[in-house]
Amino acid sequence: MNLINLNTIEENAPIYSESISSIKASLIWLDQDTELDLTLFYKTKDSEEGFVSSDSDTSDCSITYVDGGVEETDSSVCYEKFNITDTAKFESIYFIVSNYSDVVLNRDTKFKDYTAILKLSVQGSDTDLRITTKLSCEDPGKFLLVGKLYRDEGTLRFTNINKVMSQGSLKSDVPGAYKICF
Repeated sequence: MNLINLNTIEENAPIYSESISSIKASLIWLDQDTELDLTLFYKTKDSEEGFVSSDSDTSDCSITYVDGGVEETDSSVCYEKFNITDTAKFESIYFIVSNYSDVVLNRDTKFKDYTAILKLSVQGSDTDLRITTKLSCEDPGKFLLVGKLYRDEGTLRFTNINKVMSQGSLKSDVPGAYKICF
């Protein structure tokens, strides 16, 4: 197993594999009183755009919400998990985190104050790769673009972005975000 920790903004990890069977995406944080939400926004190679969150119906998509809650073995660990299959279908996938309560109350969040990581587990016949990045942005805001999975000349890459976004910039700059109701 290869482990890559992306700690620097704009640092990226190439995923060299033509035989990726799935990518498991997990948001993990250490505060049971905080409800963080992970939403995956995507654009397919056919220019279809959309999003998947814990509330989505994903019956016609290659991204599924798996589970969310508190770890049974350690009640201080919270998580949300997604599974991405058929990665060849996607041009890009954006990983956006928000604090549900702060979005509802129209408050900004300082994401660096959370002990939280995004973990991607890439699985295929010739690879077993783990990529992690911390929520490290110091600027307050409603939405955090943690990273982006995208194709670059045929190679799948994940880039650590860690940039806060307003609702307006989210809807204008992230594929599929215009479809979500706030």
